Amino acid sequence: MTTQMDVSVVIGFKDWGINRLRMAVQTIQRSFGSLAGEVIVSDYGSAEHAETKRAMEEAGAVYVYTETDGVWSRSRALNAGFAVSSGRVLVSTDADMIFSPKSMEIVGKAILANPDLALVLQCRDLPEGYSDVELAGRTIDWRLLERVSRMRPRWGMGGMMAASRARYLEIRGLDERMEIYGGEDIDFANRLRRAGARLEWVVDDDVRMYHMWHAPSRKIASETAQGRKAIELNSKIHVEDKSVIRNTVNWQHRPADAELPVSVVVSTYNRASYIADSIRSVLAQSMPDFELIIVDDGSTDATREVVESFRDERIRYFYRENAGIAAARNFAASVSRGRYTAVHDDDDIMLPWRLEKHLAALRPGHHGSYGAWVDFDDETGEMNLLPGKDLSLGSLLTSGRVYLHPTMMIATEVVRRLGYDESLRSGSDYNLGIRMMRSGIRLNHTGYVHTLRRLHSGQITETDSVVQHTSAVLTQTMARVPMSTVEFRALHKAHSKTPPKALGERQEVLASVADYLPGHLVRRAAVVRCETAETVSLPDELMLADRHILEHDWDGQLISQIGVFEEVGLDRVSALQDAGMAVEVDDPSAATSRDKVTLMAIDAMVTAGRRSWGAVDEPVLVFASSKNLDWVKHVVDKSFPGAEVHQRLLSDEDALMFVLCVGGLPLESLENLSISASTRDLTLRSWIDFSGDTDDLAALLSSTPEKEVVK
Repeated sequence: MTTQMDVSVVIGFKDWGINRLRMAVQTIQRSFGSLAGEVIVSDYGSAEHAETKRAMEEAGAVYVYTETDGVWSRSRALNAGFAVSSGRVLVSTDADMIFSPKSMEIVGKAILANPDLALVLQCRDLPEGYSDVELAGRTIDWRLLERVSRMRPRWGMGGMMAASRARYLEIRGLDERMEIYGGEDIDFANRLRRAGARLEWVVDDDVRMYHMWHAPSRKIASETAQGRKAIELNSKIHVEDKSVIRNTVNWQHRPADAELPVSVVVSTYNRASYIADSIRSVLAQSMPDFELIIVDDGSTDATREVVESFRDERIRYFYRENAGIAAARNFAASVSRGRYTAVHDDDDIMLPWRLEKHLAALRPGHHGSYGAWVDFDDETGEMNLLPGKDLSLGSLLTSGRVYLHPTMMIATEVVRRLGYDESLRSGSDYNLGIRMMRSGIRLNHTGYVHTLRRLHSGQITETDSVVQHTSAVLTQTMARVPMSTVEFRALHKAHSKTPPKALGERQEVLASVADYLPGHLVRRAAVVRCETAETVSLPDELMLADRHILEHDWDGQLISQIGVFEEVGLDRVSALQDAGMAVEVDDPSAATSRDKVTLMAIDAMVTAGRRSWGAVDEPVLVFASSKNLDWVKHVVDKSFPGAEVHQRLLSDEDALMFVLCVGGLPLESLENLSISASTRDLTLRSWIDFSGDTDDLAALLSSTPEKEVVK
């Protein structure tokens, strides 16, 4: 078992000089004082990492290496280090910083005493002549460094951040979308503050951080197109994204002890015919990090068999004697592991973005979020959009269709504290909503549709409507008891005409969710992408697609696969997602379906990984079989607008080669291009195969002369 440390300090690193790194590590190790501390060097993609590993292990540091595609990300590098850390206090810093002897002891003790405290340390820059070369091999004169150094501006320049492990895990680390340098520290600090941490600058003469002089790497990064684009993206994320919790869809470097952000709770009773659709919709969430608690309230049908047919470790099934939906939900809250609880009904469809949008909508002072819903007739498929309204005690008492309980995500602690009223056979969700508003609970509307509510003859609204109405009247009466007639009239005047939330044009919103109706009401097409080594090696589900796009690097290594399914059910969607693939669905029966599905495939190709076709400077080869020619031309035209395109028909194969010159390569270089070894001299970025005949096309790459040029 790993020994828990008091403090873990993580240094992000990539090919920046072992001597400089060694000095940083040694000064940090000497600054732990009486605390148990560890220094973790997170090497994010160094070309020559064996020597670094050896040097760091000799120095007593923990070394972790992450293989990358060549793109540096300080956020991901630090997260990779924190993923293997064990400290109760987590500190981030850089490979060019040295710390005075008591620094980490003072910082660590402050946060251990108050885990809601987050600390930032102002950096002091050393002048030229104080690099790691000049400082190496001699005793550091800290008083001299104090005299010659210059204070950096406090914000935006990086250096050191420290927070409790609990706070780091709560907001799910640094934002892994950020690349190169710039903004990741201030974004992380502001999210800690929005999460409730008290952010302070360290003001202590015994805590100093000095930056060893070297050529500025941020300036070098800003001189490249990729670097400028990354810095702009980082700034946009920091300025525009007000969410607290990040890395919800994909936290690449997730610590083993990270808490579950959400528990989805389903209470069920004799719904074997509907619950499979309900479960599939939960398992198809864009955010995979959740648990699904199913409380079977004494079902006598095949509900257990249906639930147990799903082989997903995120499902936790509990069978109890029948005690009612309120008791079932209270039990779920007692066993929940998630920070938040999202209630879902056993006959409804959860839209795939629901959990992701719930977390993105959290704001300081709020205890959860809620969204819109769509009622659909289970026989006809007719849909009705219900956007919801501002949620308050006044709107709940005086207005209708304010919110639907299965569109809500609420802090689990709130559910445990307030609980569902088990004396109510029906309507306990409305009762809880009223009591939450009276208790000062605040929820934010996400601006998205969360749930497709199935209307059928067996739902509680139909079978128990009298009891449900009676419970609502009783709850309203009790809520009005403390109010005078004058107060209630004022409340009614202020809230009875609360307008619905604006979500956009009604038909567009309905069209965006129609693809997720149950299989007997809709046909689906799907575009599927997998792009990691693990999923590329397990393409069984993907190979069932009707059309394929295969992207390779020039050495023939498969980079990503994209499959187009012309008709697919939710069970297939879940299976594809379980295999690690990104899935987007659409309605193939629409008049523009071919264009829509094609554009979905284009988007999947263009956004694969972090590649950006519009920004590359090298040409791309595209292959197509004759049966897919029209479709591929459509893809090419829409994927590469304005690109110079050369088409050639290849000999011995009924296939076309498109040379897409996006930029940077003179057109005359392509005039005599043939598929041969000489093509490698062009440093082609990659080649894409729309034909599906990968083995045959790979053989063509050896030496196939051109047969005909199509201008």
